[in-house]
Amino acid sequence: MNRFGLGLVAASCFGLAAMMGMTACSAEDPAPAAKDDKATAAESPPAEARAPEPEAAPAPGQRAGASPAATDAPASGEVATAPAADPLPAPGKMEKTLSSGMWRLPDGNPTYKVVGEGEGENRIIKKVDWYTYSGWRRYHAECHVCHGPNAKGSTYAPALVDSLKDMTYEKFLQVVASGQQRDVGGTKFIMPALGDNKNVMCYIDDLYIYLKARASEELPPGRLSADQRDEKPQEAKDNETSCIGS
Repeated sequence: MNRFGLGLVAASCFGLAAMMGMTACSAEDPAPAAKDDKATAAESPPAEARAPEPEAAPAPGQRAGASPAATDAPASGEVATAPAADPLPAPGKMEKTLSSGMWRLPDGNPTYKVVGEGEGENRIIKKVDWYTYSGWRRYHAECHVCHGPNAKGSTYAPALVDSLKDMTYEKFLQVVASGQQRDVGGTKFIMPALGDNKNVMCYIDDLYIYLKARASEELPPGRLSADQRDEKPQEAKDNETSCIGS
């Protein structure tokens, strides 16, 4: 066979091989993909058979079960602050109730009721409760000689308008009944025991109430007249009769 014939035979074989190769590639390409799909399907359980995925823990500031947008966290750039506590009422401004003819604080201790206008020593008093008025009278009968006419103290007795700012009712009773000695800046103050003095002890609440009113500055220094006071409660009359007459 000459070269031409050999060439034709070779070309024919080459072309046939090429055609067979293309056919084989085209038939084999989809097979791996099909095999992979079947393997994937076999390895992965159906959607309804899969265990539910656990719910993610809420982010800081987000309530459980709330959507990501429903959070309590402050917006970007804001600073979280704790809610402000309710302010305590100022001394003398706490709630007062009238009980058995006497005004009392929530803790049960006696207190004053003063109605007036203005502030400081220029305050004009319109009305005071009976015990404040009675305390003013008893103070000037028993105490002002040592502690001064307006409870501002003297060279040998302290200013009660200062002492009563923080002194409790129980401490006041103790000091008046049992007496007390104090050294203030080298000066000795001696409070005598007045526990057996009925003119003091029978009106101890009245004195305490008056001095608390003076210490609060709701009651300015000066006199009180009968037209500035409430009527004397029956309870005050009964207590006075029982104490003085015993």
